[in-house]
Formats: sequence, C-alpha cells, structure tokens
Amino acid sequence: MKITMVMVMSADGLVTHGEDGPSFEWASLEDRAAFLECVRGADAVITGSGSFAAEKDMKRPYYVLTNREGLPSFKNVFYVHGSAGDIASRAAADGHENVLLLGGPKTNALFLKEGLVDRVLLTIEPRFFGVGKTLSLGTMLDIHLQLCSVQRLNERGTLLLEYELLKAREEKDS
Repeated sequence: MKITMVMVMSADGLVTHGEDGPSFEWASLEDRAAFLECVRGADAVITGSGSFAAEKDMKRPYYVLTNREGLPSFKNVFYVHGSAGDIASRAAADGHENVLLLGGPKTNALFLKEGLVDRVLLTIEPRFFGVGKTLSLGTMLDIHLQLCSVQRLNERGTLLLEYELLKAREEKDS
C-alpha cells in the first residue's frame, strides 16, 4: 500500500489561515481542481476527525483517525481509534493500494513520525499568513525528500510539488 500526503500551504509554510482557520478555503481554484483529481484517483482516504468534518467525498472509503472510542461506522466511513499504524493496517487489510492522507496537521505528524508516508503532493500558494498551523503541527522531524516534479498551476505562481520520501537506507546512499 502506498500513502500519499496531500496538503496546501502558504508561501510562509502555514496550512491554516490563523490558528483555527480552515486549511483549504483560501486555496486557489487550480489547487482545488488538482486536489479533486488526486481524490478521484485514490482507493481510499485517511484523515483526522477535524479534517473529515470539512472534506467528504463518499464515493471512496474514509478511514477517520479519532481519539473517541465506539463511534459507529457508516457507508464508507470507518472510525479507527488507535495509532497511525492501526489505521494504515486497517486500510491495507481492506485491500487498498493507493491511499491519500488528507491531514490535518496532527494526523500528518503521526503518520510522518511512524514512517508511513511514501509520497507528498504539496501545493504552495503565493500568500503569507504569518499566523497559522504548520504541516505537522511543530513536531520535530528529520525526513529527507526527493523532488519528483514541479507544476505551475496558474499565472499567480501557485506551485504543485511532488516529493518521494527517502527511507533511512536510501538517505545513506545519497
């Protein structure tokens, strides 16, 4: 199973506009189109409970990481209480090959810390916010990336970057 993290951020590295702001309403139409294309190509989606409340496409299974036990699952929505590894194992056991991780920052941090992310699609919007949340909520990480592609999405300079995450063995070779 391959997990691709998909996020949009401002040019100053923030994924929300303000501490409690939404993580995507400020993104360009071009980013939204690229995002929807990614979702359409996925077998399943993993998200945190906060992000799930904001973004739903019920045509594919959603695995929602939650701290609350006993939440009922319903049509293509599976609440998983546990670690990032637990939710990834559940998606893999259900036969999913191409899974999107749609955050938010806390969920991103958990998956990155456990080494479960294989690829990152990151849109950079040409805006500065000054205040907001970072991609992984300020969690200390040291993950090496390999740039695979850069695509300019519009005239303002919105960029879509594709990275592969280098695993420990690959980092030593480079």
